[in-house]
Amino acid sequence: MISTWSLLMRKLLWISLFVAGAASAADAVAPTPAPQSNDAVINMLKSANLSFDVDWNGIPLGDAIINLIPQGKGCYRYESQTRPVGAVRWLYGSPQEVSEFCVKDGVIRPSRYEYNIDKRPKDEFTLSFDWAAKKVTTVKGGKTTVRDLPDVAYDRFGMQQAIRLWVMSVPDTTKRTEAEFVSVDAKDINHYRFAILGHEKVETSVGTIDAIRIDRIDSKTRSTHSWVAPSRDFQVIKLESVNRGDVELKMLTNK
Repeated sequence: MISTWSLLMRKLLWISLFVAGAASAADAVAPTPAPQSNDAVINMLKSANLSFDVDWNGIPLGDAIINLIPQGKGCYRYESQTRPVGAVRWLYGSPQEVSEFCVKDGVIRPSRYEYNIDKRPKDEFTLSFDWAAKKVTTVKGGKTTVRDLPDVAYDRFGMQQAIRLWVMSVPDTTKRTEAEFVSVDAKDINHYRFAILGHEKVETSVGTIDAIRIDRIDSKTRSTHSWVAPSRDFQVIKLESVNRGDVELKMLTNK
């Protein structure tokens, strides 16, 4: 269980669960969501404090706290802290992700991303985005690399907010709608596809919540199912990581 927690929390934590495999070049490419006005995007983004129970194959692993914090007009700090229980915490530690971004020309522009874990410093890395030069600088294990950036891209954690904004902009969320997003990780820059699949009821410890289901659809073996609640500013209330049809990791709101 420890190695499984390590793999998932390092590569799949929260919306980074969406980027477990690259899209096939043979698959049809979904359109990238169109930019909105700066004011519209800023009005959609609000501060948030989220809390989730985390299970692996039905075994409680601990909880995760997610915060979205405004940092001046149009800029935000998006952070997560996992709190594993028992031997998981003692042996592996407590992962943390931070995405700092601003809204420009109606698009989320990440400025800095950090992945930290107290027990496994060799897995830590940072991303620094320079949009004027269209470059991203990665620092991992004392090694620095610089890569070119496409016109629009997100770090693997902050991408969750970009997906959220896309769902909020879709006129009819009862109909299937697809979109593509570009994710920057420690080594790769990949394209991923998501589909809105309609509305479903989600049972939680705080009641039944109407939510919109979003699936990652670019991998034949791995997927992620997430549910965002319109009554909660379209924040995620449930997320499942699926491997060959089996739900491995589940995160469910507990407040």
